Amino acid sequence: MTQISSMSMTILDEYFKIKSIKKVDIAHKTDTGSSRISHLSRNLTTNLKVDELYLIALDIYVEPNEILLKVCKHLKLKKVK
Repeated sequence: MTQISSMSMTILDEYFKIKSIKKVDIAHKTDTGSSRISHLSRNLTTNLKVDELYLIALDIYVEPNEILLKVCKHLKLKKVK
């Protein structure tokens, strides 16, 4: 994961920064709560729920799959023999 000034940053937080999205706005418009948005953007073990992903996408006017492809790009299928 990317490190910025020795603080971990999730892929979602990176996405917010690249798109200049204010987390507080997302929290208010999606009714997700600022503490939940904070956990999603700072805690590497916090999982993004599909309803949260969809509401965030609606709020920032992007297709949900754009966010999904960013946050899940590290996932790979297990090789079967």
